[in-house]
Amino acid sequence: MAETIRIDGAGAALPWFNPAEIAEVDHVRLRRLLSWDYDAAAGCYRVKRRAAHKVGRVMLGQRVFAVLPDLSAADFTTFFLYALGVDISRFTHHQASPITAALGDEHIDYDKLVATLLCVACEDLASGYLARGYERKSEKLSVLRGRVDWMRSIAAPKHLGLPCHYHEITSDNLLNRTVLAGLSAARQLDLPLALRQRLSKLEFAWSSVCRHQYIRQHDLESCEKSLNRLTESYRPVLALCRMLLFGYVPDDFFGGRNSTLQCLEFDLAAIFERFVYQIVKARLQGTGVDTMFQPSSGNELLDGFGALYQATRPDFLLRYRGQTVAVLDAKFKPRYVTLVKGESFSTRNKLDQSDVYQMLFYADRVKSGGDTEAFVIAPRMDGFASVPNEANRTVVWRSGLRGRIVLRVVDVDLIATIKAIRSETAYPQDGLADLCRLVTKKVSSAFGDKIDGAFVPVAVSDLDLA
Repeated sequence: MAETIRIDGAGAALPWFNPAEIAEVDHVRLRRLLSWDYDAAAGCYRVKRRAAHKVGRVMLGQRVFAVLPDLSAADFTTFFLYALGVDISRFTHHQASPITAALGDEHIDYDKLVATLLCVACEDLASGYLARGYERKSEKLSVLRGRVDWMRSIAAPKHLGLPCHYHEITSDNLLNRTVLAGLSAARQLDLPLALRQRLSKLEFAWSSVCRHQYIRQHDLESCEKSLNRLTESYRPVLALCRMLLFGYVPDDFFGGRNSTLQCLEFDLAAIFERFVYQIVKARLQGTGVDTMFQPSSGNELLDGFGALYQATRPDFLLRYRGQTVAVLDAKFKPRYVTLVKGESFSTRNKLDQSDVYQMLFYADRVKSGGDTEAFVIAPRMDGFASVPNEANRTVVWRSGLRGRIVLRVVDVDLIATIKAIRSETAYPQDGLADLCRLVTKKVSSAFGDKIDGAFVPVAVSDLDLA
């Protein structure tokens, strides 16, 4: 059994840890999640998280470093599930739920979490719709089927049959082969016997409908692009398979995966983007305001030949009746909306220059006259921490006769929001509630529509739109 070493925000002093004795390949892998400095007071190296938004687990021989976020196991699991678009109510109301252990308040077991989620998602797929499609086949048949290849039939002996091309509906497609590869990878993790048996049963079931295939990154991208209304339920499964197959840059670029998963990496910044998308969509439900995730027209930046140079994709656009009413960007940077106890607003709390330029560019691209609203949404990890006042969190750019671009930084009380999702209670009255109020007020004023959104907070101050 591997030894687990938990690394949180404070780090851990490890007398046995010596970077000089670590092989280069292990050094590169550890650096994805960890950093270390010599602690003279402790007389040894102190191992810390490389970045607050990079968590997961990484192996070094028979030791496993579990890099923990500033969230409890239950909060992290809810955060991750909700970002994937999974209905977590099925996990929170039943004590016998297969994921009850993963929602506990003990330390996060990343392997068990991902494997359990994959089991639950695949069991849902197996009891519902399995992706099917037409596959082209070519073979010699004794009866006519599809289209005859007459050029080949001239030279072929007649008693061997006619060479025919036809299409047959089958479940042996890239989507199901990717799921099968993910199940095979999950079964190699260090898991309890009962969970490993569930994975084995699912792997056997999938191997009966499709064949094994080495999955590369471009295969996963093809799967994600091919999703439609019928196969949308595969999206969270593909996200989990991506983590299992490509926890980090694979050793085998041609095979596309490792024999053992040495590093399982969770990027909280990417998860937070998806989380904000889901929560904004939920808060604006019933208002007629559409939330578009990373939309792109594909023709913003062109080269000298008039061809596409690079597509631009803001995190979200809020649209009403086909018109953009606000540009949103999620940044996992708590310092934007959190004041250190006893200190006032400082340079530390200001937006990074790159974030300001990025948002002004996005807002200018969608400007259609009048003032344009842009928002940066950042998490507040401590619900009792003070938030900078609104004036300090507002940036105004006057762009000549085209009106202003007003960039606001708003907070989402992450812990309180997660608990509200898990308990199905009212969302907290945070900056995101103010954002929804501002957007609906702007839509009502611009279009003359009365919007009755149940999410609209009743105890927050009106924001000045002028």
